[in-house]
Amino acid sequence: MGRRLRVEFKGAAFHVIQRGNNREPIFEEIADKEFLIKDIYGRKISQGFKLLGFAIMNNHFHLIVLTLDANLHKIMHGINNRYSKYYNHRHERTGHLGFVFKG
Repeated sequence: MGRRLRVEFKGAAFHVIQRGNNREPIFEEIADKEFLIKDIYGRKISQGFKLLGFAIMNNHFHLIVLTLDANLHKIMHGINNRYSKYYNHRHERTGHLGFVFKG
């Protein structure tokens, strides 16, 4: 059975968890974590959200996101897409990172 439909609306706060498939690492170096944080901060204004908090571990990360528009799915798609491309290029690999989204 699939998960319940997420209700998105302006001003909603979400706890988002992104994790690699099979809990595999998605960050190999500090530079990987720094890239993700810089990318998220760069998107805050253009994608209409506030970052209230975050935690980054080697195989997953948590975000507390306050949406200024009802667009969490677009925010997370942009973050995950950009990070996957960065990670694959930097670590000379191909394919997806296998993010599992829980929010």
